[in-house]
Amino acid sequence: MTFKKLTNTLHLWLGLSLGGVVLLSYLPAAVYVFEPELTDWYYAERVFVKPENGPVQPVSRLWQAAQRAVPGHRVEGLDVLPGRDRAYVFYTFRENPKPGLTFFSEYEYWEKIYVNPYTAQVTGVVDVRSNWIELLRIAHQQLLLRYDLGHLVVGVATLGLFGL
Repeated sequence: MTFKKLTNTLHLWLGLSLGGVVLLSYLPAAVYVFEPELTDWYYAERVFVKPENGPVQPVSRLWQAAQRAVPGHRVEGLDVLPGRDRAYVFYTFRENPKPGLTFFSEYEYWEKIYVNPYTAQVTGVVDVRSNWIELLRIAHQQLLLRYDLGHLVVGVATLGLFGL
């Protein structure tokens, strides 16, 4: 095999494999850009609440309601979405100390708890590890692999395409 044929063959197969990785990364991203709209549509019964004229409940009371919804899991954070008709979103997560190769093994649990800020009622709990909308982001960033491994694969494939 001549040098020219060897480089052409190498260029072809490297380009196809690296391009395939990048394609698998960018297709989910093309859908994930609509994450706010998708979440509002798919989880509407959890996200939207009936606005009331009175003040919202104290965050400590909302936090307690979220904590009661996920016994044994520690509530770690809060997102207050803009708009009077939106639930507050509390977060729980715990990383797995010994993850496997995939994203699904990285966390023991990771949840979003939606709480009505006026009534302190939990409107729903979403397991982020199986939330298809969030999985689009994970597929884009790390191909559903463990964070360190997936970012390396996507990064090398992206940089490799610049060199081909």
